[in-house]
Amino acid sequence: NHKIDLRGMTKKEADEILQEFLDKALVANVSSLRIIHGKGDGVLRKTVSAKLKEYPDIRLWEHEPDEAGGDGVTIIHF
Repeated sequence: NHKIDLRGMTKKEADEILQEFLDKALVANVSSLRIIHGKGDGVLRKTVSAKLKEYPDIRLWEHEPDEAGGDGVTIIHF
């Protein structure tokens, strides 16, 4: 299961950990990832979205259905 939980982290911590997570996933040729960032005030969701835009290998990202975490979880497809 390829997932990471960023809840409770600062924007800077989340950005650094997410970059390392994405880089390792690319090297491992993973097809999809699950990022749990929570809902809160949206800071981590925006941090995740900004980081994903830096990766041209990511072809799609979307939020889970409401019953599975809604916009507190982002699914990435390479």
